[in-house]
This record gives sequence, C-alpha cells and structure tokens, in this order.
Amino acid sequence: MQRVRERIEHERVTAIFVAAKALEAWFLADTAAMSIWLETAEFFEAQPELTPLKPWDRLKDVAQLHGARGPGNKTAFAKRMVNHYGFDIRNAAAHPGCASAKELVDAVQSMLAGATR
Repeated sequence: MQRVRERIEHERVTAIFVAAKALEAWFLADTAAMSIWLETAEFFEAQPELTPLKPWDRLKDVAQLHGARGPGNKTAFAKRMVNHYGFDIRNAAAHPGCASAKELVDAVQSMLAGATR
C-alpha cells in the first residue's frame, strides 16, 4: 500500500478514487446513518474495515439481524444512505476503526486548504 501511495502522491493529483468495498465499510462506520436505516439505537460495528466477509455481505447480514429491509442493489443503497439515512463521511472518519475514511477526509481538507492559498 505504501508503495502505491508513493507513486500517486504528488501536487498534480486532482482526483480521488474510492473502491466500493471502502465505501461499504464507511457506511458500516457511520453509526448514526446505520441506526436510522436499521431503526435501532443499538448499532455499532467495532471494526468496519475488518469484517470477516466483504462489507457488502456484512451490510446484508446486519439488515437481517435487525429485521430491516436488505440493502438491495449497491447503487440504490448508496443513494438511500446519503439521501435518506444521512450518511456523512465525517461520521465514518470519526469512528475509531475506520482509518481509511479519516485519511480521505484529511486528504480532501488538505486539498481544499491548498486551493485557497
């Protein structure tokens, strides 16, 4: 991972690509949005980036465990997480088990700070 980062980190980087697997882990890390989706105040995923299965499979399992409607297809679920359940990457970044979301938020804030100079 560090070798990849060294190859792509430079001042001309103007885009950030996010793997679907990472986004799904970030959904699990946003306890507030997940609680709204699952209609429970008791949801907390301790290690959203280290799920035994893929994060998408964990989302399906969590829905079943809580008696919620399953996530359906990935695109529609992502839209619902943002538009209806209030997903916020900053919530995921604040989760102690979600370093990648914090890294993204930090990178975007750094890019924005550089753009205002």
